[in-house]
Amino acid sequence: MRIRLIDYDEYPIVVTIGRDMAAEIVNPSVCDGVTADLLRSVAAQLDARHPPHPCRPTSGQHEPAAEPLHPQGGVLDALAGTWTDGAGHTWDLTLAWEDVGGGRWRWTGRMAQSVPMMREVWTGELTPLDALRVINGPITPVRGE
Repeated sequence: MRIRLIDYDEYPIVVTIGRDMAAEIVNPSVCDGVTADLLRSVAAQLDARHPPHPCRPTSGQHEPAAEPLHPQGGVLDALAGTWTDGAGHTWDLTLAWEDVGGGRWRWTGRMAQSVPMMREVWTGELTPLDALRVINGPITPVRGE
């Protein structure tokens, strides 16, 4: 772990964002309204330079999945469109799944070493469900799509 001391006299506004994406703003010498205007300006700049496709999470952006899926014990129920991993979690493969970067994933109808193979809707990237959860997770089901 690396601990860095921040000199609030040197930096009039300090924004820290934790791994849980919770933000903390310290601005002892700057008006909250001015700080808000500045942050809106920064947000507009980021929006303007963002490419027209979903973000891809990078290593370290989030915590890894809390519990492994144990794919070796997984069971596919193709009729119901579900896969139950070796840890006993049931995954509805009829739904799209969204990763932390906003990517949407759907089951391809194929398995890779007894794990559902997922395809990212916009990029076509193929990834097994267990790897998707670890690399881009957590993932959540998208209902009503």
